[in-house]
Amino acid sequence: MTVEAQKVVKAFEQWCSNAVDEKGVYPFPMIAITNDGTMEVSALAVSPTEAIEHFMRKIVKREVKAIMFGLDRTTNPGQGTEFADVLTCALWEARKDEFGPGEWREWLTIGVVNYQNEPRIVRPIDWKNEFWNKKLKEELDGFKLTRRSTEEEL
Repeated sequence: MTVEAQKVVKAFEQWCSNAVDEKGVYPFPMIAITNDGTMEVSALAVSPTEAIEHFMRKIVKREVKAIMFGLDRTTNPGQGTEFADVLTCALWEARKDEFGPGEWREWLTIGVVNYQNEPRIVRPIDWKNEFWNKKLKEELDGFKLTRRSTEEEL
């Protein structure tokens, strides 16, 4: 994991531990290290689809060295979670300066933050949850930015 990605993960976990309330985690968190090294923290008060688009646009337009966002979810038994709620999250890190269309998708790492509000428990990111990792990866892989969003091909 790059130094930038490590910083993003640390800040994301700290943000999540403070963001949980009785309604879950909303606005959706997004934290990035921009190309000039600045940490950018966003609270996305948008739909899940718009949050995914915002995350992907930052990557495809090559605005960031590392970026992470999360979507609040309700779980069901058998999904490998500890609590009824999780924050599914995707981390992307630039592994080289130049990359071709679609190549950036290989640099995604997906995990979940298991949490509950009462009593407050927020676990570190679980990078190995098979169900939710597959679910979010499918959502990201199936998502297409519109031409209006970017001039880059995905």
